[in-house]
Amino acid sequence: MGKKKHKRFNAHKRQSAGIPPVNQEEESDVLTGSLPGAVAGVLEQLQSGEEATRECGCGTVAALALQPGALPVLFGANVVRVLAPLVVDPSPCVRHRALGALRNMTVEGGAPVCEDMVEKDVLTALMALFKQYGTGWEVEEDKTKGKVKKHTDTKLGIFTEAVHVLLNLCEASDAAVNAFNRDKLLPDLLPCLQYSMYGYPLATVVAQCLHTVTEGNQEAVKYCRRDSVLPSLLALVQQTHTSSQGMLFQATLLGILSNVLGEELLTGPVLGSAVAIFKQILEIDVTAGIVEALGKCEQNGVSVNGGGDHESSADEFHVPKPDSAFSDLVNVIDSQRLCIELITNMCCSPDDDWEDVDSSGSGSSDELVADVDMEQDNAGDSFNPLCVPSEVHAAFIASDIVAKVVKSSCPIPAEMLERIKARTSGKQVLSKLTRLRTSALLCINNMVDAMETDALGGIDALHHLWDALAQQVQQPDPAASGQAASSSHDPSSHTESDLLEAMTSAMRAIIQKLVQLNSPKFAEVSSADVQFLVKMAEGAGSSVQVHIMRTVAAIATLLVRTQPEHNVVQDVGSFLVTVAGQSHDLVVVAEALDALFDVFSDDATDPVARRLCLTERLTSILPQLKAKVQSQRKSLGENYITVSTSKTNLIRFIKYKESTSKS
Repeated sequence: MGKKKHKRFNAHKRQSAGIPPVNQEEESDVLTGSLPGAVAGVLEQLQSGEEATRECGCGTVAALALQPGALPVLFGANVVRVLAPLVVDPSPCVRHRALGALRNMTVEGGAPVCEDMVEKDVLTALMALFKQYGTGWEVEEDKTKGKVKKHTDTKLGIFTEAVHVLLNLCEASDAAVNAFNRDKLLPDLLPCLQYSMYGYPLATVVAQCLHTVTEGNQEAVKYCRRDSVLPSLLALVQQTHTSSQGMLFQATLLGILSNVLGEELLTGPVLGSAVAIFKQILEIDVTAGIVEALGKCEQNGVSVNGGGDHESSADEFHVPKPDSAFSDLVNVIDSQRLCIELITNMCCSPDDDWEDVDSSGSGSSDELVADVDMEQDNAGDSFNPLCVPSEVHAAFIASDIVAKVVKSSCPIPAEMLERIKARTSGKQVLSKLTRLRTSALLCINNMVDAMETDALGGIDALHHLWDALAQQVQQPDPAASGQAASSSHDPSSHTESDLLEAMTSAMRAIIQKLVQLNSPKFAEVSSADVQFLVKMAEGAGSSVQVHIMRTVAAIATLLVRTQPEHNVVQDVGSFLVTVAGQSHDLVVVAEALDALFDVFSDDATDPVARRLCLTERLTSILPQLKAKVQSQRKSLGENYITVSTSKTNLIRFIKYKESTSKS
């Protein structure tokens, strides 16, 4: 126990918008009536022989999908089965709006709805649409001007929308990925990465889709490693991209290559190019970008809170636009977040697993638990071995990657965030800023765990980073404040709890590294320092509590080496035994007990243990723990062995302490 798994990032669901309804007056009429009645009317529209009526029906479904509680009604009426075939409707307008409605459903409903859509055979029509395009299809051009048409119902617009739907389905459903493989879509999608022909919007969403489907997909990886494919991917990623759209495209291409090359990315010739891209993208000053975007909004007179410019062209359906000034900033934030997540994965072996429990084993918990010498100093057992190759260390140091990630973890000034909130796109931008910080903090966790101290800036830099995080964690993030995953239309949005978990994860890693280094500054630690952490744990989620318990336990374990009766040792012991006796979460109880074993395994702590009545209190906890483990055996799932192991170790710990007190 006490070992923690390196955090790895997978491809994330992106925020999507779908296609707005054609006739806002008709939409309003539908939404003001009863939902079942509206759905019945929509079904008639979708099956109409009139193109305009089908188009209107698709637009209404797109709007209904955004309404709270509407999706269960839509799915209960089997709207998806009627809507899906319209993806290959003879009318381009109907196709586009049908795809927009499906896209809204995938975003609003998340993974459960996506899986249901796959079961309702959405993929048959979607795959048929892709096959109509084939490989290497040409973009329609305006013959008079020689430019790509702006009308959204072109082949390009429809194909782009279809890839968005496919991306969301593949992120949520293994069956969708299997269908992707079965219908051999890779040859059809790979040419669309040619941004010079298809433009960045399509090339980027195709890259995002391939980033998703190549993850753990050996069939797709094998195809991408072909001599006819891999050199093209490498050439694309090494091209210079100066626009914000281009940078996002380039970062996503790196994600694909990370999936395709695996460990080869860490030591092969691509490493230099990857780190150079990280450096270029992470050097962009997001704060300066916010100032510039806000200045453009104020200069252009963009209205506040839901106003926004309106397109003058009927092709854009007269739908309010978000603050266009923020589009580049959003691309930069997404690019930086993706680069940081790739860096995080580079500091984590693909086969990292829980080091102390083999969940695939069989037999009783007693058979799985090795005898423990309670007098052994376990302080060093909580550290994973360094897992970053020397080539990566050198590249990160040369490009100052650690400092750039740390900068991305810092909060934006509160005054600036208030100005962002006043913009039409404020909620989206704030969500992305919080997500960027969260990813950066989790990256810090992995870098601290996996890299050498010198590569992290030295022991003083680690102390400085700890102090900065300790200050930040006491101040709620204005960007995350008020966000709730359950109410957000963006399933990937991060809340204050996500951010707090990431902060405490990074703080835990830093403290454990400093303990490993036997930092002399721990001699200055006081009870007030511990109480600050204990207070943070109150009312926090289980992951945050675990990080805090491991943090204070690491501090106490180091103090035990030289000052076993230090006040902090007693404070930590009191905190841990209280959590073990009062928490309703058995995983938290198990972690509290294991932290206690680490701190009080040394006989030198026996005087503190007696003052805490530790053995007596643990003895009273044992019957409750046994009963809870037995009653929750099935619901604990993969955590059962972990919890059962702690129970077994508790019995041994009590017996050991009782024997030492008698001798």
